[in-house]
Amino acid sequence: MSTEMPSRAPEENNAKDRVTGISRTGGEEINDSSQISLSEVTLKKCICSRFYLLHVYWSCIVVLRLLYFVGTLNPMLVDVSSKDVNSVRNYTSAFYYIMLSRIVFSLLFGFLLRHQTAKYKADQNTRTYVSRGRPAVLPLVLGSLGAILMSGLVLIPILEVMYATFVATAAMGASGFTLLTSYLVIAFPQAYYGKLFGVALAAVGAIQLLQYPLFLWSDQGITSMRNANICLLLLSVITLAHPINIWWSSCRTSRGPTDHTFNEVGHKRPPHKVDKTVYLVRMTSTTALGEPVTFI
Repeated sequence: MSTEMPSRAPEENNAKDRVTGISRTGGEEINDSSQISLSEVTLKKCICSRFYLLHVYWSCIVVLRLLYFVGTLNPMLVDVSSKDVNSVRNYTSAFYYIMLSRIVFSLLFGFLLRHQTAKYKADQNTRTYVSRGRPAVLPLVLGSLGAILMSGLVLIPILEVMYATFVATAAMGASGFTLLTSYLVIAFPQAYYGKLFGVALAAVGAIQLLQYPLFLWSDQGITSMRNANICLLLLSVITLAHPINIWWSSCRTSRGPTDHTFNEVGHKRPPHKVDKTVYLVRMTSTTALGEPVTFI
């Protein structure tokens, strides 16, 4: 009579392996709990994540910076040109012609984003939207730098500097409207794109109401307009927090798994680093005879 203990069915083995995160190929134990499936991320977690909130802030400031500049362009040119009507007319026409180059800048940002996506193609196959957003880091940085550059150039009271200001404004405007949608597409679940885009667009529209208090502030004199531009410069500098946060979080998750799943979407519990090569898994199973067995 054979005393060999019957083995579990393959389906049962696979089911337990999926639950415990153990890979039986080559006898190596692997934990995959640090990779969260996009299908498991809820809409609330996406909206409340710091990645989405920072992206909304980034988009709001870039668009606000653009609209405020357009609204105050004429009085600013009048002051810089010492009320020279011909100069104001010529520079206003030049501004609108240069703004047509936003089409070119939008294409350049699209090509850059595609190049970065191909560069980090392995991240697009992962199940975490933290890593999937890495290709947008460089375009977001360039957009923030465009807003900072333009905010700094408007503080220089030299008429010829306006040409560089117009080019920076065109680049910044192209990045704002291009990356507002592109980042949501590549970083978040496709099922929530419509809702995420709608919330972001509503927030951008609501923040644009701040341009009217800024206009009233600027009407008090050229000094008030300069102070308003300084405030917008500081807000533009803060937009760098968005790409820095994506880059820092992507580098942190690429170093190894963590002991919890939802750390990257806003949970307060800090991650606990584990070894990449050896991950101890403790589970309790049952043999065919009903005896509990503990695997470590």
